[in-house]
Amino acid sequence: VTNLRKRAMVVFFLIDISGSMKGARIGAVNDAIRNVLPEIKKREAGNTSAEIRIAILEFSSTATWRTPVPQPVASFRYEDITQGGGGTTYSNAFRGLNGKLSRNAFLDSVAGSFTPLIILLTDGKPSDPMLYKQELESLRRNAWFQYATKAGIAIEEGAMSQECRTALLEFTGNESMVFAA
Repeated sequence: VTNLRKRAMVVFFLIDISGSMKGARIGAVNDAIRNVLPEIKKREAGNTSAEIRIAILEFSSTATWRTPVPQPVASFRYEDITQGGGGTTYSNAFRGLNGKLSRNAFLDSVAGSFTPLIILLTDGKPSDPMLYKQELESLRRNAWFQYATKAGIAIEEGAMSQECRTALLEFTGNESMVFAA
């Protein structure tokens, strides 16, 4: 029996953990991720050519990869986010993502990689309006980002903020991929 290697598809979650995300908002993010993971696992089980991997970046005034490398969804165990703090600094998230969207980083599968899915979850407008635009422009030059499927989810009050919705639209480039929760 020949062991066929599957191409990897990475699902990136960029999660706002700023001070305003405490309580019910971060709870909504935890619920959303816990609910979507079984669906992603089903998709992988039904696909003979792809291995789906999960990568999570938490951001506020800093950005930290919760997953040092993308984890196979089949064995991935999500641990709830319980604390946050700081500002909603989109530039840190965009810089962190840009550094991992390459074959030398998170897209280094031996069998090759499918274009990624990138999901940005936030409740607020960027606290770094000029800097995030610069980092987003840099990110837009990344071919992996250009071809990725991108979604932006505005949590609670952020869903009502025009600044938040505008930033998510700039990130996704597609109004139909900006959602309110």
